[in-house]
Amino acid sequence: IKRAVAHDTDVILFNIDAKAEHGNANGRDLILRVFVKVLNELQGFSGDHPHIAHMERHLESKGKLKAFQDSYEKQTGLNWVKERDAYQFNRDEVVKSFSEALGQSQSAAEKWIDGAEDHFSISVENFCKWVKEYLDSKGPQQRLFFLVDEVGQFIGSDSHLMLNLQTITEELGTICGRRAWVVVTSQEDMDTVLGDMSKTKKQDFSKIQGRFFPPLSLSSANADEVTILCSVALGTPAATTGSAWFDEVTLREVGPADDSVADAFATVMNLAALRTGLIMAKPAPAPAAPAGPAAFTFEVGTVPSQMKFDKTELTVKAGQTVRIVFKNNDLMQHNLVLIRAGTLEAVGAAADKLVTSPLGFARGFVPETADVLANSSLLNPGETADVTFTAPTTPGRYTYICTFPGHWRLMQGTLVVTP
Repeated sequence: IKRAVAHDTDVILFNIDAKAEHGNANGRDLILRVFVKVLNELQGFSGDHPHIAHMERHLESKGKLKAFQDSYEKQTGLNWVKERDAYQFNRDEVVKSFSEALGQSQSAAEKWIDGAEDHFSISVENFCKWVKEYLDSKGPQQRLFFLVDEVGQFIGSDSHLMLNLQTITEELGTICGRRAWVVVTSQEDMDTVLGDMSKTKKQDFSKIQGRFFPPLSLSSANADEVTILCSVALGTPAATTGSAWFDEVTLREVGPADDSVADAFATVMNLAALRTGLIMAKPAPAPAAPAGPAAFTFEVGTVPSQMKFDKTELTVKAGQTVRIVFKNNDLMQHNLVLIRAGTLEAVGAAADKLVTSPLGFARGFVPETADVLANSSLLNPGETADVTFTAPTTPGRYTYICTFPGHWRLMQGTLVVTP
């Protein structure tokens, strides 16, 4: 967010439930219609009538919107912006103003105005193109943020709405080139919102959530991170008070206190920098290759956009040296982590908790636990890493997963260790 708002930025903050048209059977397009509505309102177009906003956008693109508004006011004595919701009561004047502004015939203008609502349709692609046109009109450095409140409660158990939100976000990224951002909030975490949903539906939600950056907890339990960020903004704490501050806040995260307050503060500054993007986090290093005979090598990759490994079962002999060449073919970050049998839920839960820790990225979201037998670093799209290790001496089925928060529920494979 900090990097995004470093340039000229417009922010649209709205409660999605307050903006949605609940009486209208929009079905799966309900979220899309809300996004279109708030975009239209930002641009000064009609929010309640998207087909009228479409007419205004067309007039604006031709440089004729002001001429249309002036013509309408001349004929009716009314301000167009204030009265456009009642446009049907002044249909003839709207037609005449439209005709005059664009230089069209009266009959052509009538045909367009009378059929505007029936013929108008909304698609995610068109919405994203409108966003891009708006950004381009403001200059190459312009950014747009959609801050959407109460998404969790609004979506409830409807995975189609979640998918609609996912599609909007991905298309904005593709068409607008990271110049349009979507940030959503929810009073409850998704596990609470999903409640007693069926296993299949929960998997649908997990797959969709995995396409987004990990969630940030804003509960009071995470006030320590806020304190760290405030310290960066305000400067170095005084030496007389720094020791107690670090004991209470930072050392709870990083372990035993350093010998001096200065060293502890340097640690805090580094953690804060990782969270604010001031420096790049270094991923957790992969284990060093053990000495011994040549390793038996596997190549494992990711399946783009499917939250899967392309190989889900590997077979080795107990005690054998194993080398996995792991390549991230996806558009998001992934790792490969081998864990002890029967520890999937525990390791996955520990990985999810790292999302609220300043050390999450520094550790590559690999939990510090003896249940992790081997791991790659956290790979960006297109990167490759080697994972070399000695296979367990006890035969059995061992799981490898991606521990990027949320991914482990879907990205799983099995290492079969034979005698």
